[in-house]
Amino acid sequence: MPKRHDLWAWLKSFLKFLPYIALVAPPLLGDSSYTHAKWVIIALAIVTQAWKDRTGATSAEQKMAQRLRGHLSTLVDEIEAVLGPEFKGILRANIMRPCDPYSLRIFCCVGGYKPKEMTMPWEIGKGVCGLAHSRGRMIYGDLQPQSSAKSYEDILDATGQTPYGLSEDHWALTRNLKTVLAIPIYEANDARRRWGVLCIDSTAPMPAEKVDSEIAKTLDTYRKTIGISILS
Repeated sequence: MPKRHDLWAWLKSFLKFLPYIALVAPPLLGDSSYTHAKWVIIALAIVTQAWKDRTGATSAEQKMAQRLRGHLSTLVDEIEAVLGPEFKGILRANIMRPCDPYSLRIFCCVGGYKPKEMTMPWEIGKGVCGLAHSRGRMIYGDLQPQSSAKSYEDILDATGQTPYGLSEDHWALTRNLKTVLAIPIYEANDARRRWGVLCIDSTAPMPAEKVDSEIAKTLDTYRKTIGISILS
């Protein structure tokens, strides 16, 4: 059942068309030589309004993505400082959002993601990011065993399952990664309003002791900052 505020937002999207309906309804009750012309005008008005709504929403999302990329850049800088000069890997960060009821997709990122990574859906409940979203807590993924595997079959267990439930396509796309960390983002930091997932990954292992302390605290701070930032 839709939440009350979601239902109201859905209803409001139709209120703007009531004046057009009021114009077109009287001719439909009787004969009018202007009925066809009015239908064309109303149709054009509705299409124009829908286009404005769509482009307006796209523009708002682009502005939000740009703002969030700023947070991701400073997050990467802070974690690189925590890891210190001995860390030799490439560190990246992204924010994933649901693209349908069952999948996540990258919404914005920093760090040179491949085009296929940007468009590929990640099933909720699978992969480090999908698990973080479904379980509602930070997930630390040590991917060294799967990154060192020569083939996809090498990471299958006795039951035919893979670590984190990765498909062959997802394994092939991420096999250069050694560590992935993901933590859910809540709108306004309300745990009932899951909005997306904050993820960082690296091509070198991150020390577990730093992940459990400084890095975990940093991720938690940024997910809260982002949870507030998405409302502005």
